Amino acid sequence: MVFSNNLLMGAGGQASGYEIDQSIRFNKSASALMSRTFGTPTDRNKFTYAFWMKACSESNGYCLEINTSGSGTDFAGMIFNGGNMAFYDYTSGSANIDVRSTFTSASGKFRDYTAWYHAVFVYDSDQGTDTNRLKFYINGVQFPVASLVGPSGGSPAWPTSGENSKFNENGVVHRISSSVNGLVDGYMADIYFIDGQALTPASFGETNTNGVWVPIAYSGTFGDNGFFIDGRDSSDLGDDESGNGNDFSTSNMGTDDQVSDSPTNNHCIYNALRTRGTNTLSDGNLQAAAGSAGAYVTSTFGVSSGKWYWEYTFTGTYNFPIVGIMGTALYQDAYPSQLTNAVLYYSSNGNKYIDSTGSSYGASYAVSDKIGVALNLDDDEITFYKNNSTQGTFSITNREYTPLAGEEGSVNGGIIANFGQSDFEYTPPTGFKALNTSNLPTPSISDPSKYFQPTLYEGDGSTQSIDQAGNSTFQPDWVWIKNRDAADAHALFDAVRGATKVLSSNATTAEDANADTLTGFESDGFALGDDVIVNTNAESYVAWQWLANGTGSSNEDGSINTTATSANTTAGFSVGTYTGTGSAATIGHGLGVAPKMILVKKRSSGTDDAWIVWHASLSGANYYLNLNDTGAQDTSVNYWNNTLPTSSVFSVGASNGTNESTETFVAYCFAEISNYSSFGKWTGNGNANGPFIYTGFKPAFLMYKVISTTDSWEMYDTQRRTYNIYGTQLKANLANAETDDARVDLLSNGFKVRSTNTAINTSGGTYIYMAFAEHPFGGSGIAPATGFGIEG
Repeated sequence: MVFSNNLLMGAGGQASGYEIDQSIRFNKSASALMSRTFGTPTDRNKFTYAFWMKACSESNGYCLEINTSGSGTDFAGMIFNGGNMAFYDYTSGSANIDVRSTFTSASGKFRDYTAWYHAVFVYDSDQGTDTNRLKFYINGVQFPVASLVGPSGGSPAWPTSGENSKFNENGVVHRISSSVNGLVDGYMADIYFIDGQALTPASFGETNTNGVWVPIAYSGTFGDNGFFIDGRDSSDLGDDESGNGNDFSTSNMGTDDQVSDSPTNNHCIYNALRTRGTNTLSDGNLQAAAGSAGAYVTSTFGVSSGKWYWEYTFTGTYNFPIVGIMGTALYQDAYPSQLTNAVLYYSSNGNKYIDSTGSSYGASYAVSDKIGVALNLDDDEITFYKNNSTQGTFSITNREYTPLAGEEGSVNGGIIANFGQSDFEYTPPTGFKALNTSNLPTPSISDPSKYFQPTLYEGDGSTQSIDQAGNSTFQPDWVWIKNRDAADAHALFDAVRGATKVLSSNATTAEDANADTLTGFESDGFALGDDVIVNTNAESYVAWQWLANGTGSSNEDGSINTTATSANTTAGFSVGTYTGTGSAATIGHGLGVAPKMILVKKRSSGTDDAWIVWHASLSGANYYLNLNDTGAQDTSVNYWNNTLPTSSVFSVGASNGTNESTETFVAYCFAEISNYSSFGKWTGNGNANGPFIYTGFKPAFLMYKVISTTDSWEMYDTQRRTYNIYGTQLKANLANAETDDARVDLLSNGFKVRSTNTAINTSGGTYIYMAFAEHPFGGSGIAPATGFGIEG
């Protein structure tokens, strides 16, 4: 092993269990390749191919490839080609197996370039029909195989002795004599090939107590041509650890292609989804070469506390590189030095730039120099080092930051980052850590399904109990139900108001007591009557569920005592009911920190029954939105009394919508909990390659709204579709049935806008969102979130 610095390695990626200490990096620009010669297998009718992978761009591919130099069989298994998944078996150059039709460019995309995926391909010719012979799994869950196609529909034949296997070529199989093309930038770890056995993912991984798919050590046999490649010997990356001696030779690979980035300890790299201008990323997304002046790229980690260290080096004849940090909260289309949410150190004159203001700082630097960055977010300060010599420590604004590398002027060369996946050139300052998931703080919520989860169910037109299907279960205190198949109203229920009392987010109507709707909150779900809005026979529904704290009790923190407030300070969610006074007042929310979002609805009759929404990313304390319509943000001092919420209360004015005298109201309040919930905004760019929004977790639920113009509140969750690009959409302000309109990628650390539709990405438009986690991105003792695929 080449790793010795425990700050590089971090703590264990999981509380216990199997750890993967390294991976193999394949560098496309260097034409890196591993290959070997196969012998003749004993059993040609079964095989299992399993590996972990971390891709770095949509053009990347991972494959096991067996080629013939003459007539006969070509065989290949691969994943990631243009973001699609495919598995191939070729006979005399014609496809015998091809499952690309299941996930084409119009359907599934695997393009989470921050996290690791686990892939398993299994072929068993004894399984009868073609679609049963091939099984394909991502993160332990089977993908459907639409069909197996070929010249004659026959089974794949295994290669004979002397035929060749290669990693790191794309899915277009070619002869040995053909030129090598389609090489990959990316990482692979724990690469298994099991000859003569049709296994399941359970041989290689398991779901841990927090619901995350994690690796385990394979304990079975390998067969004649089986192998286990894990790169543990940096001087012999292709060494077969199975005992078979089926070693792979390497081409254009060195000891530095063994890195500590792994499925159990994911490391920071450049974020291919959050760039400005033209950037070419390579070396496992650790080298960035600008193709346009003013280009920059941020990184895959955001941090808001702790002490962090990383290093930059420079190649070529880069004239004006600039490096440092940028806030995760908002992407800006500007030269790096003009960013109003960044702290940077400029090569040309040694100046520092703090939120676009430049001033004298340190020495200039050039290609031969190494720049270290020590980011201290416990004390809100940063230090840049030139060749291990400090350039001075200065204070910075407290916010969540991510590393940035950019180019101010002419474009040559590249900026190479080391976030700790390899040994640092210089010893980090005492207490400063590398950017990997094991070094992140332990999340306060390691299993989000204990506090929030979406549940899918089928109506039966009678009475039924709906059980939660998440990793954990709980008795929900707020249940939001929507019929996916028909234009039925949204149906919202909470434990404070009581079962059977329904409100609709798409309507201004008062609370309706309907005994045939949600009839009870149960220990692992809820009970239903036969009303069509919750239980039409043979129609599909989704129920989003949150945990508060039961029926609650009166909160007396404000000038209006609530009838009852049910507050969960761990999850940052409360439900409260109160009676209006008609005069400016305050109302206790019970969260202990200031809410980031508030929804208020009048329950009783009145002249103004709209849903009134406040969000921390609106333009001020007197701004509001209506959940039940498409309107842009507007102002009224009377809704929130032009006063921001505090850690104990929110304020209301004299408006009928939040405080009409003698009328009853319900308020849903949300505080932001790191690694579990996020309430923020983004600015649209009008491009199909839209903004990336960092949340610090893999979202299970996302709702957003444009606030600078009119459009709907759009809602997504990872149960109604389990792969990207995501488009299974409902709208909070409309009763419409579910539609399929691909607009966003949900990812292990946030989401990426993939549409030019004005509801999500008009140029210059401002958008707000609320999101809740499926899994935290990582943390000490926490298994890193896997890449979004077919989980859940």
